[in-house]
Amino acid sequence: MDIDYHFFKQFLSKMKNKLGYFVLLVSTCCFSQNVQLGKVTKSELELKKYEKDTSATAVYLFKKAITKFQYFEERGFCSVTSNQIKLKILKKDGLNLASVKIPFYVGYKFLEQDAVKEVNAIVYNLENGSITQNKLSGKGKFEQNQNEYWSTLSVVFPNVKVGSIIEFTYTLESDNIFTLPEFDFQENIPVAYAEYVTQIPQIYSYLGMKYGLPEVLVTKKAGFETYSFENKFHQSGYLDFPLETTTYKALDVPSFENEPFCSNASKFCGRISHELQYVIKSATEVNKLALSWEDVSKSVYKENNFGKEIEKYQYFENDLSQIINDNLTEFQKIETIFSFVQQRMTWNEKKSIFTSEGGVSKAYENRTGNSADINLMLVGMLNHFKISAFAGLSTTLGSAVADFPNRTSFDFVMAFVQIDGQWVPLDATSKLSKINFLPTRDLNGNGHTISKIGQTFTVSLLPEAPSTETTYFIGELDIEGKISGKTRRVFNNSFAMEYLQNQEKMNETQYKEQLEKKWNANEITEFSKTLEPKNTITEVFSISQKSSMDVIGNKFFFGPLLFFAETSNPFKAEKRKYPIDIIFPKQKNYSLSITFPKEYAIESLPKPVNLKMPDNLGSFQFNCVADGTKVQITMRYYLNKCRYDASDYDLLKTFFKIAIDKQAEKIVLVKK
Repeated sequence: MDIDYHFFKQFLSKMKNKLGYFVLLVSTCCFSQNVQLGKVTKSELELKKYEKDTSATAVYLFKKAITKFQYFEERGFCSVTSNQIKLKILKKDGLNLASVKIPFYVGYKFLEQDAVKEVNAIVYNLENGSITQNKLSGKGKFEQNQNEYWSTLSVVFPNVKVGSIIEFTYTLESDNIFTLPEFDFQENIPVAYAEYVTQIPQIYSYLGMKYGLPEVLVTKKAGFETYSFENKFHQSGYLDFPLETTTYKALDVPSFENEPFCSNASKFCGRISHELQYVIKSATEVNKLALSWEDVSKSVYKENNFGKEIEKYQYFENDLSQIINDNLTEFQKIETIFSFVQQRMTWNEKKSIFTSEGGVSKAYENRTGNSADINLMLVGMLNHFKISAFAGLSTTLGSAVADFPNRTSFDFVMAFVQIDGQWVPLDATSKLSKINFLPTRDLNGNGHTISKIGQTFTVSLLPEAPSTETTYFIGELDIEGKISGKTRRVFNNSFAMEYLQNQEKMNETQYKEQLEKKWNANEITEFSKTLEPKNTITEVFSISQKSSMDVIGNKFFFGPLLFFAETSNPFKAEKRKYPIDIIFPKQKNYSLSITFPKEYAIESLPKPVNLKMPDNLGSFQFNCVADGTKVQITMRYYLNKCRYDASDYDLLKTFFKIAIDKQAEKIVLVKK
């Protein structure tokens, strides 16, 4: 990054006498902890439990990190983050913390690789009333390459046992100043005290992004810092910069507990991350990176492994010219090009917003690539044949949604085209997807289009219309209590995509065995499935089963939904901290017709239910009627949102309890 350092040396140093000090209090709390290394006491080693959480298997007595900047004449600024950890093992299950893995990035093309340095550890134990120390040796640490982008340093602490205290330090150096290392205030075990400090020269402006629920105290202080360096002639020099020091503190942070139906857990686990927003390059030039979505759009497009990759076309022109002609409509061209990329390319399961080494042309030649390789290729092909298409950044399920302008929250690239005035997403990494028919991993928040001039659009990736799963069953109950019949199940939209993704992993025999196990069926036969228009899948099969029927004396007892019944409420916890994410709106329908022997008569049927949640959040209907020797059962429930607030939890829990309880009620037949 080219910066006029002479400008800063001459002009910014004049600001010394003009800068004051300031403190910003985001929240108030009191911190009075022993947060120094080398201060292990007998009372700490004798500690048997953590009073704030007596079930904890271990506790971080403190976690501290400080990120500073160093200057090198040839490389410019780099970040250096020093970490200090003091950890107490309380129970046997906490011994899994006797080793750690520190990931660091090694996939840069034009930067020095990240490095983990100055790794030290001491394990303290109380033996015969005396404090013993075991220091980390060279044999206790080793590096491993995970892939072309990441390596890990594995550290195994010596002589760790229940009661041990581990003191651990290391430093992470990185030339990548676009982001600073994330600091986790919250872990899977409690953290008694956490502190993170950044000292940033004010040619850089970072956006600090706080995630999670833990309360954090933030203080800021302005000052100056002199950065010394040695040039290639071994001559000393210095740079004088205004400096902003920011300190983040958190006290008594509880362990993070993931909850069911929480696809974005990383958004709720307490941490802080920093992304570079702009750089003051000279007296007249400011390089904006992420102040607005327009800045994000322009800065990402300018990256060599993004915008330039879209503009390449020589590598595919001959192949596509053979299948694209002027007789095709615009929509037919989109379908043809999309299908071509899907069939030619295989996703290597790597998520990235930038192309891999060699870019789209090498990926095309090798017929495999990451998410950016494949979908930037798709955008380039569409644009080359006069289809207005944009690349877009998105986040997949499990990643925090980008709620404000930034570059680092994203992990995926998609393509967007306008059809009938509506933005439509395309994802050619999946061979199952179609136009506006996405893998469920993509259904996470919004996509943001990227363009050379900074023009950007926000496109919701969350489905509005509910996906439906409908089950039809026509069966007969014989005199022995065995029920058999024909089943037809119809899946559309995201239910259909989930079905296809499940089928990718198994053959038909395995799938039938899965259904037989799920429903405790004697046998599933005459199985067939069809893929129909409008993203719909229909499967038909015969099924027989006896175990769902209770025979007591001269009576039959069976649940109205037979083996299709849902028996467990997915919401079991007393309370909920985080939003409930069901990924897409759902509608499930059941229609059963059961003929019973003429020797029997209806003694009792479950009563009907018609339940609606407020604000159109969902509804549940159930009805059961008799007609001669037939019982007709209908049940349906709707969940009309992708995500529900934590405040809706009690409502959803009650809703499902009513639905589960109703399915557990019995139809009673008595012998005449």
